[in-house]
Amino acid sequence: MHPSFTTTILAVAASLITPIVASPRGEGRPFALTSKSALSKKVEIGAIVCGNFATADKRNFMQLQYDLRKNGGNSTIGGKQCYRVSCWNTSGIYVCNDNEGEVEIPNETIADFSSHAGAACCKSSYTKSKGLSGQVFSNEGWNVGVGYANCNHHADQDDPSIFIPPDLNGSCKD
Repeated sequence: MHPSFTTTILAVAASLITPIVASPRGEGRPFALTSKSALSKKVEIGAIVCGNFATADKRNFMQLQYDLRKNGGNSTIGGKQCYRVSCWNTSGIYVCNDNEGEVEIPNETIADFSSHAGAACCKSSYTKSKGLSGQVFSNEGWNVGVGYANCNHHADQDDPSIFIPPDLNGSCKD
């Protein structure tokens, strides 16, 4: 890989991650959540689990976050369902809802939660492993997962846990 390309990637990654790292693991950092049951609750980041899914590609993951933020809007996830909200190449961002009823979550909040997985999980350099896998839980009964995705499948067809790690994007190494 060309040194200036690597430097550029690392600079972009640092600029995206710095605000997240400033708040250790993001714990206690509130995010706005819009749901069918309550329109103005605050949602907080809970547990972060790393390496539990087959991996996304770190570079694709950065693009997925960007797209979620740029497109704005909300994602509605049915009760007891997982839905892939963003997909590119072999990488995806999923939202899983453990609640009985549906939730509507701003895509920016989903991107924020996925950023915490990016900051906390699989932190080795690109030269050691390009894989990223993690899951970030909310205090509202839903979670955001980052991992391998088959973008040829419908967004509600695959749960991120069905893909066995590691896969073509490498392993999750800290």
